[in-house]
Amino acid sequence: MTASLFSAVSTVLVTPAPAVKWLHLAPHPTAPRASRNFMTRTLLDWRLGRAIRSASPVISELVTSSTVNAGTDIDVSIAWHLGALRLSVRDYSPTCGRQRYSPLGLHGPRLTVVAGLSRAFGVVPTTDGGTLVWAVLDATRPRLAIRRPRRMPADAIQTSPRFTDALGLGALPFCAEIGPHRTGHHVPRPPTAAPAQ
Repeated sequence: MTASLFSAVSTVLVTPAPAVKWLHLAPHPTAPRASRNFMTRTLLDWRLGRAIRSASPVISELVTSSTVNAGTDIDVSIAWHLGALRLSVRDYSPTCGRQRYSPLGLHGPRLTVVAGLSRAFGVVPTTDGGTLVWAVLDATRPRLAIRRPRRMPADAIQTSPRFTDALGLGALPFCAEIGPHRTGHHVPRPPTAAPAQ
């Protein structure tokens, strides 16, 4: 409940929307690698590179479990919202997912890895057949440091280097615009046009 429609709309607009990316995969031995590559690109795009190290084995194990146990196409989703990264894998197997996975019993090393690296994880059957396996990890963006410009000490400012040649023209700065030729004559300045009357 809000005091006015304006305050309700303002509250909705300032609430950040979750970022979500999807990937559809076939049940192939390369599916775990494809999901890791997809997740790495996504997290780098979202400036969450520090989360790749812990999220990579989690997504790999979730995809491997789904491809081995279900043998159907799978949908991988990666969502980030307010410091929480949710990885989920959905399969389309008609058998009940509760028989294949047991989050409380932790059967096998795969779900042990997921449990050790994630804040929470679980398995839910979908209404249209299939199973959704999910895990939530902590993933915060690094704070952008505001760097102040360093003050340059007065003795660090260098003057333009000077060079000399066989004629002893050592007084010429390196970037001199107009200076003497080898014959010792000065280069004439271009004439300026007289203003039109």
